Amino acid sequence: MRRSQVARRSPPAFRFDRPCRTIRCFGVPAGRQAQIALMTTAQQQRDGTDDAAVFAWRFEALMEAGYLPDQAQILAASKEVDVRFAERLLTQGCPRATAVRILL
Repeated sequence: MRRSQVARRSPPAFRFDRPCRTIRCFGVPAGRQAQIALMTTAQQQRDGTDDAAVFAWRFEALMEAGYLPDQAQILAASKEVDVRFAERLLTQGCPRATAVRILL
């Protein structure tokens, strides 16, 4: 068949009642996506989490990694500290005191 004989298809019409299928919206329906856009990242993450439970998990993970209790408490209280990065620093041979200075 020649190109001139092939019927050209028009792009499918966008439907608002179906979830979005692009990488930007991750399958969230349009109405819900608009609600999420009005929330900050901290508000989205805070829903359903207990700060005490998060602190306890972070503290336990840091203690298991090898930090001293006072160091683990300081690091667990700081939400900017990446727990997995803190673990990697010690497994790669970084001294605890140096790791704490790097993380804070």
